[in-house]
Amino acid sequence: MGIDADDYVIKPVIDTKENLLEKGLSLWVGDRLLGVIGVPKKILYQKYDLEGEVVFWEIELKVLMSLEQVEREFEPLPQYPAAIRDISFIINKDILIDKILKTIQESAFYLEDIDLFDIYEGQSIGENKQSLSLHLIFRSDKKTLTNDEVNKEMIKITSALKKLGATIR
Repeated sequence: MGIDADDYVIKPVIDTKENLLEKGLSLWVGDRLLGVIGVPKKILYQKYDLEGEVVFWEIELKVLMSLEQVEREFEPLPQYPAAIRDISFIINKDILIDKILKTIQESAFYLEDIDLFDIYEGQSIGENKQSLSLHLIFRSDKKTLTNDEVNKEMIKITSALKKLGATIR
């Protein structure tokens, strides 16, 4: 939307006569109020016959829409098809997923994306172990990849995973 962490400030809502909130927070972008959230004053509970806990929030859409960045960047659709492979392996739980993903990404040249689609933990695979299953998406921007090329990428990936102590399933 065009709002960075440095662009906004969260302030407590000041209890004034005109204010509808007993307590709450307001979100400011520069000197413009973007929105508020909080607990309404007791008089509103009575006026609207409210019961229980109620939270009120309001967003100033005109302010929000004015923050939208005008310039948009698009990537052209790929010219060549993707090759998709799945891989499952058992690995120690203490190896972080970030390290696993980074190892895979660094080992394969044509790897475009990785999606984790299954995690299994149980006694059948051993204590302090987990089974991970990943979709691996390969693509070249210069040609259609052959099965041999993708298989070579898979060999590099399995080799790298084995160096982390993984057992390929």
